[in-house]
Amino acid sequence: MKQEWRKIINVHPAVLYKSDILELVKILTEIDNNNRYVLRINIGYEGFKQTLTSIAELENYSKDIPTNELSMEVTTWDENNKIINGVYLTMYHNFINYQIYSDNEAWFLGKTNQLKNFFKIRKPWYSIINRVISFLGPALVVSGFYLTLFAINNGAIISATLGICFTILMFIISYLSYDGKVFPYVRIHPYDRRGTIFTYELISTIITLLALGVSIVGTFIMPILQKKP
Repeated sequence: MKQEWRKIINVHPAVLYKSDILELVKILTEIDNNNRYVLRINIGYEGFKQTLTSIAELENYSKDIPTNELSMEVTTWDENNKIINGVYLTMYHNFINYQIYSDNEAWFLGKTNQLKNFFKIRKPWYSIINRVISFLGPALVVSGFYLTLFAINNGAIISATLGICFTILMFIISYLSYDGKVFPYVRIHPYDRRGTIFTYELISTIITLLALGVSIVGTFIMPILQKKP
């Protein structure tokens, strides 16, 4: 029996623009002259899916609304109509992974390395925040809740009020982060990159960090300063 190489690979957060999607398709559709491939791309928008089946369709496609849902499938046949390799990529609001398979080890290893390098340079600068907030956010919610109870039991009304605000804020940030509204795991812009540094990701992150900073100062630092003689 001929050996087959197959693996499911999870990918870190990524932000893609139209040029990135085209480059990704180019990586996946590189084939030998005697082979042929079938390409299928699905771009989702809240229940609606746009399906593209060629590079030409993708080049002509443009939509000003970013999304967090994209899937891509490329299957390759040889001259004998036998499937020899393929990649199925899924990008959703809280995960990215792809399944890759081939009967050629060199192709399998080479394509895996190409995809690794591709996603490496598309990792957003806030990816470390994205990774940390998944467990730090709920922990801060619980901490804020208990600190609020402690402040109430000791009659510290101001601290209790700030604690309630902090707890609610951390709950909202954790929820929005999980839902991809801030620090999005996946952000796909089906249009050419704009010449501005004020992207959706940057603005939402700055607002979130400012709100979090003010809340932390009010909840943990101000009560300490008020106790000083």
